[in-house]
This record gives sequence, structure tokens and C-alpha cells, in this order.
Amino acid sequence: MKADVGMLEDTSVEPMQPKAYVGRFVRKQGQYGTVSVFGTVVGTSVEAMDDAKRLFPRDGTVETQGLVQHAGLSAGDWVEFNAVRNSRPRSTEYKASRLRRIPRYAALTEGTESYYRTLLTREGWKGDHRPGLWALRISGDRVVVADLELGKDGALRLPRASTREVRYLRYHDDAVVRLGKGASADDAYLELDAEPAGTFDWSDEADHVARVIRSLSDADDPRVSDIIAWLDLHQEDGRVFAATVDHEVGLDALRSGELADRLRADRDLMQAYVEAASKDEAVAAALAAHAREGHTEERARLRAELVEEIALHRDELLKSEEAKLAGDRKKMLDALAVEAGALRKTKLAEIDREAERRSKLQIEKLGDLDEDLRRRRGEVEGEMEAVRARLAEVERELAAATAERDGARAEADAERGRLREASVEVDRLLTVADRLTTASQSTQSGISPRAASLAYAFDERPAVGVGAVASAIDGMALLSDKGRDLMRKLLVLVLSGELPILYGADAADFVRIFGSVVAPGRNGVLQADPTLISIEDLWARPGSGAPTLLAAAAQAAVEGTAVLVAITGLESSGARFWVPSLTDALRGGALPRALLVCAVASDVDHDEVKALPAAAMMLEVEGVFAPGASMGVLALYGMPDAKRAALRPAEVPTDVPAALKVLGALGSDPGPGVALRLARMAAEASELLQDQLAACTLVIQLAHEITNQDR
Repeated sequence: MKADVGMLEDTSVEPMQPKAYVGRFVRKQGQYGTVSVFGTVVGTSVEAMDDAKRLFPRDGTVETQGLVQHAGLSAGDWVEFNAVRNSRPRSTEYKASRLRRIPRYAALTEGTESYYRTLLTREGWKGDHRPGLWALRISGDRVVVADLELGKDGALRLPRASTREVRYLRYHDDAVVRLGKGASADDAYLELDAEPAGTFDWSDEADHVARVIRSLSDADDPRVSDIIAWLDLHQEDGRVFAATVDHEVGLDALRSGELADRLRADRDLMQAYVEAASKDEAVAAALAAHAREGHTEERARLRAELVEEIALHRDELLKSEEAKLAGDRKKMLDALAVEAGALRKTKLAEIDREAERRSKLQIEKLGDLDEDLRRRRGEVEGEMEAVRARLAEVERELAAATAERDGARAEADAERGRLREASVEVDRLLTVADRLTTASQSTQSGISPRAASLAYAFDERPAVGVGAVASAIDGMALLSDKGRDLMRKLLVLVLSGELPILYGADAADFVRIFGSVVAPGRNGVLQADPTLISIEDLWARPGSGAPTLLAAAAQAAVEGTAVLVAITGLESSGARFWVPSLTDALRGGALPRALLVCAVASDVDHDEVKALPAAAMMLEVEGVFAPGASMGVLALYGMPDAKRAALRPAEVPTDVPAALKVLGALGSDPGPGVALRLARMAAEASELLQDQLAACTLVIQLAHEITNQDR
């Protein structure tokens, strides 16, 4: 029997890859098995995988399916396979297809074919104890590939049924590979697709003789003598050629001699038995009795022939009846087919008539629906035309109203601008008059310039904390939501020592409202002009040396409630010089904490405004007033002026958690300088709002204003 190394194919799924893999068969459970993947076949060699789990997930194994695939496989055997996707649930991701066994390899000692035949069929090979498929190298660069079974003595032998035809291949060094790692590694022989170089007939001599003896009748058969004579002659001829290169002839001659001796001995033994039996009286009596009772055998023979004849007749009858039944069944099927065809035609005709009737009804209904649709469409189009006409009229009226509103708004803006300019001019003239009066009085009475600063009167008011101011801002009906949010930001900035610069159409009015809430009766406006260049010009007027409003406000803020000073006309002065200096003084704590300073710019596109530092805090003031803000202003000034309280700032708060929350929420590093400013703002906002989340949101918005200035 040939060694079973052929492929067992599974063509139900296309392979995952055209590669062939090598693995060790691990276990078998029913019709399923497991192969642990070792490497990839490359030509006649195998490349081991560093980590089979990467290509074959979970545990680096594939599944085998089917009893046919497991034929001849034992745990530990090496196999070659292709891999395909496994559709079986809760199993490995891949299964093996085209599975075939790989023989283990071993080299036998040099010897003759008779030696190898005796070793592998009688004595047994004890070089290993594992049965299965083996590739054994023998002399003459040949490799015998065969299944070996394990005997009781622990030796491996060829199964008796496979000894008659044992195939061998030509040996090649590159076909020997090393599979596995460590102590479990095996040598294997991969070149299994090559054509066999030949076969050996290593069947046992008893089998040879038995096949010949079974063809002979008895010991007196004249063919026995002829066969013995022929084998002796063949043996003599074999001796002539035994010295030649053709070893096969010599082996045949030896086997012919053995067979002749065996036949001769069997014939002599049979002849001796017949002679002894014929001389024995008991045997002779038995033979005579058997001859008399020979009819028993004849009866048995006749019975067997009769049984055989009955069986043949029965088979013929069965075949005849089956043919008749098949014909009747065919006729019945044909009749049923004809009847079914007629019935099908009748039913189809009925269905067609019913479908035609229903189709006519549907067409009539569709016609009625189309007529109704056309009527309704005409009505809707008429209504739409009327609506379009009305809409056009409304659009014309709206355009006229919009034009009238825009004209009124432009006129109101012009009037507001002229009023603002007049107010600024009046304030400036009043300030000049007050300074002239103060200077004159100071000159006449001999008062010092510092004492003359007291000419700017800031009435003392009842003091409140930032919480009361926050409540007042929340309750201001004249401000929109945007206006209240902007006022909170402005208060946080001035308390943090910042110099916020406001711009926009509502900036001046917004600052006045802010002053009336934070420091009623203790706020003023300092109009900047071209003579205002350095920070010193903020405290004393150039030329006269008279103290300014800011100097008087700083003096009043030393011990009293908050004083707010708004510096307007920023673009008319050398703002690029004094704004950074004043900002540093406010942030550094050189000025009283109760002194609150902000600035107003009318033209943000002016060169002086563009020249300000990028980190300057710019706030746009537009849309901050609610509808009907004028009535809200009247309500604001409804109470007596003397009873309105002003803010008294507490000590500088140091809310570290609020600052950390703000800096953590930014998501980027703003730099040490900006980080200190934001920490101060966070502490002030937390104190003002009493809500860390709201304070964090407000300061983050201010942080974006600082880092993304767009003027």
C-alpha cells in the first residue's frame, strides 16, 4: 500500500492567502481537530514564525474539520495546509484546507535491500517509538516513504498489508528541514510531490508461497513439479548474473530458490501424509464411509444451485415489476402534468380577466383623482397668486418702513454724536474753569499744588461690597443680557488692576451707567489731548502744573470708597507712551485699590490705537442697552443721590483653586505674564459672582480677548 501523503481538500471557502503553512497536529475531538501553526512553506524550506498569534489570532492555531481529514493523524504529527476563514461560531478565526501529512525523517545505516526488508518487516526499527508517516533514507540515495506501526516490542515496522508495494524517492538534501523548537523539534522530509523512483516488494515469503499454493489443486498436481523445476532453473540463471550490476536479478534468483525449496518441502510433506493415511485402517474406513455418503455433498450442491436459481428468478421478477411500475408512474405523471397544465391555463385566464376588471376600475378612479387634482391645483394657484400680490405689497411697505427707520436711526446717531461732543466740550470747559478757579485761589491763599488737587470734590458715599454691586448689575433692566455680561467683565478688569479700553457706539453711555452703579458721585471723565504724552502728564497739566482729575481721584481713593476715572479721546493723545506705563502702575499696586480707571477710544483704526501693545484689553460696546433703556435710566436716578452707595473694594483676593481651574481649562500655555493676569481676574470674578463655574467661564472669555485681539 502506498503511503498516504496526498492532500485532503476543503474547497468550500477560498483560501485566505496562496501561502502554505506548516503546523503540528495537537488534538482531535470528534470531527474537529486543532493544528498549532509553526511556519510558512517557502519552496522546499520552512520559515518559522516569530509570533503565529499575530496572523492567527487568539492562540496561533487553526481548526481541522471532517473525519476524512483526520485519517492517519495522531497528536504530534506534522502537517502542511492552507488557511481559509472559519464560519463555525465560537471557534478559531481560520480553519485548515488542503491538509496533508509531512513525514518525519531519519537515516538508516548502510545495507542491502534484503537487510532493509528484514529490518522493516521482521526485526523492526527501534530508532524511534512514534508510529505514523516516516521518510527513511537508505543506501543508494533513496528515501522510503511509508506508514510505520508500533509493535508490542517497541519497534516500528511496515504493516503487512503495505509490504507488497513500498515506494521510494530520490534523496535531496534541501528537502530535509527542521520543524519545531527545543526538545520537541523533528527532522522532516518535504519533497513529497516528486514522482516515485521505484517500488519494493517486501511481502513475507509465506505470502509468496501461499499465493502459488492456492493456485494448485493438491500434492499430485503435475504443475507442482513443473514449477519447482522452473524455479530451480531460474535460480541457476540468477546465479550467473548475481555478480553483475543488476542486483534485482540476483534478488529474484534468491527468492526463486527459497520458493522452490518451500514448494518441494510442501510436496514431500503432502506425499508422506497421503501414504501414511492410505495405510491407516481407520482413515481408509473413514474415506469409504465418505464415498458412500457422497450423495450428501451432492444434495448440498443441488440445494445451493436451486437457491441460486431462485435468487436469479426473483431478481428478474423484481426488475420486471420495477420496470412496469416505472412505466405506470411515468404515464401517471404525464397525465397529471397535462391536467395541471389545463388547470393552470384556466386559472391564469380567470386571473387575467379579474386583473383586467380591476385595472379598468383603477383607471377610472385615477381619472377622477386627476380631475379633482387639477381643480384643487387651480384653486391653490389662485390663492398663491393673491398671497404673492399681498406679499409684494407688504415688502414694499416694509422697504419704505425700513428706509424711514434707517433715516431716523442715522439722524438719531448724528444727534447723539453731536450731543456727546457737546457734553465732552462742556465737561472740558468746566474742568478748565474749575482748574483756573482753583489755581487762582491757590495763588491768592498760598495753598500748595497738592492741596489744590482737592478742588475736585468726590463726595463720600455709604460703602457696599462687590456682592451688592453684582446684585445691582443683575437687576438693571436698562441693560441687555450682553450689557450685563459686559459690565461684569469691566468690573472684574478694573478691580484686577487692568486698564480696559472701550470702543463702539455705546461706549461713552455705557461708562456713565457703569460709574453710576459702581461709584455714584465719585466718578469723572479725563479728556485726553495732544499734550498728554507721558504718565506724568496724567497727574499734572503740562505748562501750568495744575493737578489733574486723575490725581485728585487717586487722593480721594486712598481711604474712601471707589473712584472711577474714564480717560476719553484716547486717539487724540500719545497713547502708545502713557497707556503701557499706567497699566503697569495699576497692575503693580502702586496706586490705591479703590482707584478704578478705564479708557474710551472713538476711532479704533487710528494709528495711536493700532500702536498699543497686543495684550491691551479692548472691549467692544454695542447692543448693550435693552429696548426702552431711556425709561430705565430715569428709574436709575429716581432715588436721592445722597443715599446711593459706592463700592468699597476689599483686600485683593487670592482664590488659587479658581485660578487653577481657569488655567487648566485653557488647554494651552499662555505664558507667565498672562497667567498672572488671568489668576488675578479669576480671584476677582469668583469673589464677585460667588460661583466658580460662572467665574471660570467669564475669565476664559477675557483670556480669549487677550490672546486673540482683533482691532
